[in-house]
Amino acid sequence: MRNCPEVHPPELDWDQVYSYLLAYLAGVFLLQKRRDASFYFVALALLFFLAFAGLTKNTSLVLAAGAVVAVTLQKATERNFGAALGFASFFLLSLVTAWAVAGQELSNLPGFIRGIFVFSSGYNEAVMFQEDRATTVIALVILCLLLARSLYNFLALKLGVGRLLIETSILFIVWKHGLVRADFFHLALFYFTASFFAMAFFFMETGAAVDSFGSFPGYVLLNRLNYSPRPMLEQANEAFYRNRQTAPRYVMLRLSTVPPRSVMQDDALAARALLDNYHPVGVEGGECVLLEKNSGVWRQPEKKLLWETGLQFGQDIALDNPSHELFWMEVQIEPSFLGGLSSVFYKPPACLIRLRFAGKKDGLVASFITSMGTCGCLVSPYVDTTTGFAWLYSEDERSNLKWVEGLAFGCDPAARKFFKNTIKFRLYSIPKPAIQP
Repeated sequence: MRNCPEVHPPELDWDQVYSYLLAYLAGVFLLQKRRDASFYFVALALLFFLAFAGLTKNTSLVLAAGAVVAVTLQKATERNFGAALGFASFFLLSLVTAWAVAGQELSNLPGFIRGIFVFSSGYNEAVMFQEDRATTVIALVILCLLLARSLYNFLALKLGVGRLLIETSILFIVWKHGLVRADFFHLALFYFTASFFAMAFFFMETGAAVDSFGSFPGYVLLNRLNYSPRPMLEQANEAFYRNRQTAPRYVMLRLSTVPPRSVMQDDALAARALLDNYHPVGVEGGECVLLEKNSGVWRQPEKKLLWETGLQFGQDIALDNPSHELFWMEVQIEPSFLGGLSSVFYKPPACLIRLRFAGKKDGLVASFITSMGTCGCLVSPYVDTTTGFAWLYSEDERSNLKWVEGLAFGCDPAARKFFKNTIKFRLYSIPKPAIQP
């Protein structure tokens, strides 16, 4: 109709919503305890982008600066002073660079920043608009729920003060920005930002890397943790846990194996790395142990050769261990020519290990994987339960474990021709786990 006035429905400026998410997601990324080259490359790129975005709108600069301050404080509390100083300095340098590239006089930058705070001081009274009571109550409930989640992250999940500062400061700004002006545009800004934050708060990774040791990754996945799996190769798994940069902060451990195998050979090198540089912080129902990376001196592989000898199948070996040392064995059982052919065209013949336990009538007979024998494994004490693994870290509980007093290797008499005559056996003592204060 000719005389109808043109109607322009209000629109939401999505750039402002994204500015909140940019500051939050960039801050969470920067809070990671990584020190690899790829992390620092991305971190510097994010800091420059935060500085660039900060010059496009007053609120964006406040958000970006707040995120950088929170990250700097978190790095300082972790005694990573290089990253704390470096991130703050690079952000300031990026801000100055972006200002200069825009063709502005550097002497005007302090006035620009000062003007932001002067404008903010009069924001409440100058632009306020009164919304209805229901809108205020709904917005307040949403705010409290998100703040409660932030406090839970800080108090229960121990995610650090940096993330708490980022989340609370951003929530405060979006609350003030949305509910002071309280028109359609600003209320929509609050609700859309809150909805995105809810997804980030509840479904984003925790920031602390977690691995699952055993065959139950569901513990990590169903708890929505940041799954950082090891490579799943024997030597590579050990290297993964022994490198301070790649080792995850937490490992959820539940021992299990496939009968008739013995659990002591399952990822034995990685398990030894956990004994050297991790400590238990929680046990759930005796089924799962939560291990945390040690914060002190990072121990490297160390083992002391006690003796080595050649054995025959069926020959019993006595393990004299009155002081309850941790014994590590490496066994080389080689196939004969027929054994090699059997492995290629069918499957290798079964090899067995028999263990005798001190003070116990019943022993153990289990399959021994000859291809994994040279990697070694913890033989005494024999640890076959998750609780038993946790006991290794306790002087008091360690005596309750199954201490091996003798062992022998064997096979079916008909399969004897598939193995060479001599078994090479080496026994070592390894350090006991360091007890964390």
